[in-house]
This record gives sequence, structure tokens and C-alpha cells, in this order.
Amino acid sequence: MDYELVDWVIKLPAGLKMNGLTTKYLFKKLGEQILPKQIVHRRKKGFGIPISRWFTRELKEPLQNLPGGCLIKDGLFSSPYIEKLVSEHLAKKKDRRKQLWPLMVLELWYRRYIG
Repeated sequence: MDYELVDWVIKLPAGLKMNGLTTKYLFKKLGEQILPKQIVHRRKKGFGIPISRWFTRELKEPLQNLPGGCLIKDGLFSSPYIEKLVSEHLAKKKDRRKQLWPLMVLELWYRRYIG
């Protein structure tokens, strides 16, 4: 971010930055001039990444190798359970991305720093 903009915003009166419990007050007022009010004032919305799709395409091979990885070899996780999660996800029986993504990240971290 531009340091001059940051310096300018820091010097603004608090009432322009926050009005009651409304944060980003000035930013929202400016936004109302170019965007519909329902967009400016809606609740925060997360940005989802397409992990399920990646697991069936770009990350399919690493996902299939997960049951034979370092976490299994070192006895930290059960191979049959991981195999079940992977097979259910790939067969589209259940969406297991929330269990498999952290396992894959942990596996990669473990390989790099431990195993």
C-alpha cells in the first residue's frame, strides 16, 4: 500500500473511520457513490478456493499418494482411514475436502521439515 495514503488515513478524524459501530465509514460512503448500497453494506463473505475440483484434477495424484505418505509410514495416521477418505472423495460419494486438505498440507510440511 502507498505509504502516503496510509499516512493520510491515519491523520483522518476517528469519526470518518468509524461511525458508531460502523467501521470503514468513509470507505463505505465513497463506495456508495459507485456501487449499489446492498453490496457496500453486506456482511463479509469468504473467498472459497476450488479444492474439491483440484483433488479430481491437478492434485489427484498427490491425493492418491496420501495413504502411503510419511504421516502413515511414521504411524501418525491410520492408512485405512485415509484411504477411505480419499476413495469417498474421488468417487464423489462424500465431499471430504475439509479433512483431506489439512492432511495434504500437513503431509507436505512433515516431509519438508520432519521426514
